[in-house]
Amino acid sequence: MYKIKKVNSPSININSEKFSYDSKNKNNLTTINKTNNNKVEIVDVDVDSNSNLYSSTINYENIKTDGYTVQGYTTYNGKTIISAYNHDGKKSRIYVYDNISGELTQTIILNNTDHVGGISVDDTNGILYVTQKDGTIGSYDLKKLDEELGGEKLIDFSTGNYDKFKIENNINTGQDEATLYWYNGKLYTATYGLKSTIKEINVSYENGKINASIKTVSKEFASTTQGIAVYKDKNKNEYIFAAGSTKGLRSRIRVYKKEGDNYERISSYESKLEGLEGIKINNNGNLTGICEYGEQSVKNLGNVSYFINHSNKQNYASNALRSAAGLWWDQTHK
Repeated sequence: MYKIKKVNSPSININSEKFSYDSKNKNNLTTINKTNNNKVEIVDVDVDSNSNLYSSTINYENIKTDGYTVQGYTTYNGKTIISAYNHDGKKSRIYVYDNISGELTQTIILNNTDHVGGISVDDTNGILYVTQKDGTIGSYDLKKLDEELGGEKLIDFSTGNYDKFKIENNINTGQDEATLYWYNGKLYTATYGLKSTIKEINVSYENGKINASIKTVSKEFASTTQGIAVYKDKNKNEYIFAAGSTKGLRSRIRVYKKEGDNYERISSYESKLEGLEGIKINNNGNLTGICEYGEQSVKNLGNVSYFINHSNKQNYASNALRSAAGLWWDQTHK
């Protein structure tokens, strides 16, 4: 059973079968016939930033069962993609889920044991970016990988048989990046610490390689940043959303508005969730995220307009502990 909230065309494809709906009144629930004449009610499917169907019922409990810890997440071509690392030094992984069925369709083993805290997709060129260590960022031809090996359940990049899917780049920010986010032709990166540093990376594609120019846009960003997402409203105001968390404390969503060359914090919201990591904003302005702790499923956090306009009461003891966690990170990762 599927739900439909909003679509951008008079028909959609679910599991390779085409369904139609009342395009004059998109809010109406429509009962239609599949090819086998079984009735199917379409209810609650959303559309993500590249007009792919998206479901908020992705459960990734199997990542924890595998002994891995979730970090970043993004969507591409009807799929949810989650990065994860292993505390015991096993190769880091990328897990791919079908947005409609919620099923795990592919596991990619990376050729490193890095923290892989951030993952994002250049939707236009089909390029996947993943944070690595020492300020480097991995880049992969996700479009080619999807076309050639979309049906493969397991892909092991550490074997060297898949080098053609790796894209050479010269990105090095000079700092350990906790997360990253692709938006409007640019990569944004953030560190984890007492005060996070935000960098903006302009990329160009030449002869199969990625060239980058990097600039720092803020050294006074949110503490203990785990995930970021960029959003521009209809008035062209630009915002960066920061998900902050540390073990044992409630997560926070802080919003920074671009003012000239700086980003000024305009709101801070303390969530009941613990361990909020990667976040993403879709084309409808809905903020979603994944958590390291608690129920292992993609969370619908709410519309960006709410977080832009609302702050809630913050726990001062939590502030002190969060600052201590950020300070400890800064001192131990110099």
